[in-house]
Amino acid sequence: MASRPLGRLAVGALVAGEERVGERLRLKKVSGAGPEVGWVSLRLVTPVKEDKVQERRGAPAAFEGRSLLARAEADVNQRGAQAALVAASAKGKDGGALITVVVAHLTLGGSKEALEAAAQAEQLFRSSSNKDGMASAALATAVAHLAGGAAQDARDSALRALELFRGAGDRQMEASALATAANARLALREVGA
Repeated sequence: MASRPLGRLAVGALVAGEERVGERLRLKKVSGAGPEVGWVSLRLVTPVKEDKVQERRGAPAAFEGRSLLARAEADVNQRGAQAALVAASAKGKDGGALITVVVAHLTLGGSKEALEAAAQAEQLFRSSSNKDGMASAALATAVAHLAGGAAQDARDSALRALELFRGAGDRQMEASALATAANARLALREVGA
């Protein structure tokens, strides 16, 4: 980095290159935390041999999540919210598809539609005694409640999802349920912010 303030750019901040002067690039922050403008060097400090480039690149591993909610989030991220919504809606009353519908609606800002789909998914999984599905549907319901402003319902659903994920041994989704419950408690002002 050529300018000191750029060290404060947050991971995931989006920047756009404005002009190039020799080996320096002037950039402007599009979103994220950090300075609005700055300069970066386009020159590598350490030369990289071309045959080592493939080894050093961090290729994302194939998705290995077990929960339906994690799979739905991956599907929406990969396809886009609108395309995932259309594809999942075409599947009808499939539990996994309903969870994808929830995530897609939440991504598009439709908390009411997401809550309706989450309720259908919960009912479907409860009738089939699918504990993994019930856990994903409970967490999806919690997130939909939180997005809709019903923090107490969100907290209750998140704690129910937490117990179900804990029983299934899914530590990653257990952490997601804990985070959702914590966000609901913050919204309820049950804990200090």
